[in-house]
Amino acid sequence: MNKKHIAFILAFMILFSGCSGLPNKTPLEEIQAILIVGLDTKDDQVDLTVLSVGSKPGAESNKGGESIKVYESSGRTVYEAKQKMSLYHDKHMIWAHLEYIIIGDEAARSGIAEHLDFFIRNHENRLSDELVVAKDMTAREFIKNVNTSEPKMNEKIRHLFSEVEVESVTKIVHLREWALKYQSDTMSIILPVMGTTNKMRSEDSKKEESSPKKDIRSAGYAIFNREGKMIDYASLRFSRGINWVMDKIESAVVVLELGEHEILSTEITSAKTKLEINEDATELDVNINLLFNIPEYTGKEDLYDAVYIADVKQELEQIIENEVKDTMTYLQTLNTDVTNIGDVYYHKYPGNWKFMQDQWANKFKDIKVNVVVRSTLRNTYNIVNPMRKR
Repeated sequence: MNKKHIAFILAFMILFSGCSGLPNKTPLEEIQAILIVGLDTKDDQVDLTVLSVGSKPGAESNKGGESIKVYESSGRTVYEAKQKMSLYHDKHMIWAHLEYIIIGDEAARSGIAEHLDFFIRNHENRLSDELVVAKDMTAREFIKNVNTSEPKMNEKIRHLFSEVEVESVTKIVHLREWALKYQSDTMSIILPVMGTTNKMRSEDSKKEESSPKKDIRSAGYAIFNREGKMIDYASLRFSRGINWVMDKIESAVVVLELGEHEILSTEITSAKTKLEINEDATELDVNINLLFNIPEYTGKEDLYDAVYIADVKQELEQIIENEVKDTMTYLQTLNTDVTNIGDVYYHKYPGNWKFMQDQWANKFKDIKVNVVVRSTLRNTYNIVNPMRKR
């Protein structure tokens, strides 16, 4: 059979096969895209809460025509709860647009690995989905209590993650990062935490009395053990200390009280952390080099006086050193290596790890931490001299 015959047969099949062999198409107005899913567990039951968005009937595809809906379902597994949702929703639900998986407090404490398995396997989900722990509440309470008007909740969370880099008290954790760390022999897990606040924007004030809603706030990190169970919420100070050790500082504000009515704000503009550990895993050196600016000063001293700036640098370095040491003491008390010092040891002494692995928990809690901070003043912005008169 030559090429002409083959081409004729293929053309005949296409012309007379109709559309029965083509994939089913769903009109846009009949689609409800899931943006956020809340995951809760109680006894042997999984509770799902999804926030979704779709087009209003007859509306154009724009923000004015969006329909935000919250659906709830339960099952023995995440997949069963997902399938049960189809019993009452009025549109075709798609998971490809999912951005955030909100994990309730109880689910985080009881262990989330078996439940996140679905999101890793499901072909509609992406490994770039981001994980968040709802502080001291269920994921369902978090989703239902937060204001879902403009902007949408996923946009609020996205904006909040971009803004908290100013203080470096948390960071994004994707589903793939969680999976890699959970299956690793050398790394432990932290997840960002979101809570709620009563502070509302002015445009929402009129609605507050009739239907009180809350806004979202960042609350640092949730600390997990090697079994994937949450054991504590780190304070904002300890959360930033974790980022110091893990070289995750994007920016930070450190306030110095140098004397009576003399307060100086420092802005950390860049920082680099290098870790060194000895072969016996008895000492860890945390070396931090940073640049900082002075955006605010209430004292009278000349900010370009070498002696005075030396005192400023010493005070700044001491505060950061104490923050890092206190954070490591806190983690050693929990006996949880979420700063992944074990991974640092493994990469430096790979041949020793098979002997060190079983005793790492005891090694980590007894390791001596040495912190060295070196700072450089880069800028005082528009003025050099203080505003207060001598």
